Formats: sequence, structure tokens, C-alpha cells
Amino acid sequence: GPSRGAPAAPGRDGLPVPGAGAPEPGAAPAPAPHPAAAQIVDLLAAKGARLAELEGAGGMDAARALDLCAEALGDCAEIARDEGGVVADLIDEAVDLMVLLQLEGSRSALSDAVALLCQVRCEGEACLAA
Repeated sequence: GPSRGAPAAPGRDGLPVPGAGAPEPGAAPAPAPHPAAAQIVDLLAAKGARLAELEGAGGMDAARALDLCAEALGDCAEIARDEGGVVADLIDEAVDLMVLLQLEGSRSALSDAVALLCQVRCEGEACLAA
């Protein structure tokens, strides 16, 4: 009688193409393009309010307030480094500036430091709006 023959090898068409389900290399599936910026804006808003409170109470010396500013920026730098990009570069520059202001430790350095934090926050908000 007719020979049965070997079982048919699965056709190429039936095989899943490796990596077919993966998103395009350039595609970012994340809903928020700048989660770091959002966190930074929130963090600086909170720190800013705290600084204003302390300064308003008059119970704060410039050096202590500058430490708080530097601490806030340090936290921001950590958040930004995870994401990289524009926000991280911006924060790194601000951190360098903050170090100089801390060394100065004067009242005017404190005003500059607070302005710097506001600037970083505004840049973060600009990233979010973009």
C-alpha cells in the first residue's frame, strides 16, 4: 500500500517570529514622559513651603537653610539620575551651584539658593508641559 512517510515538519509560517511582540526600540510605552520631573516638582514645592515657613519664623540661620536647599536638590538629583536626559543635566548644574552657595553661607547666598530651587522647579514644570 501507499507509504505513510515521515511526519511533516512544521511549516515556517506556523512559527512565532522572535521578538514580534516587543515594542519598537524608539517607542516609549510609559504614559508619563517625565516621571522624574513630576516627582521633582512635588518635592521642591514641599521643600519650598517648608523653607518659607522656617524663614518666616525667623528662627533659621542661613547655613541651616542652605543645607536644607542642598538636601532638597540632592534628593532631586537622585530622582533625575534614574531617568537621565535634560532634567538630570539641569539638576547636576544646580547641585554644583548649590555647593558654591553653601560655601558662601551668607543671607544673599540663601536668597540665591531659594531662587535656584524655584528655577529647577519651573524647569521641571516646563518639561511636564512640553
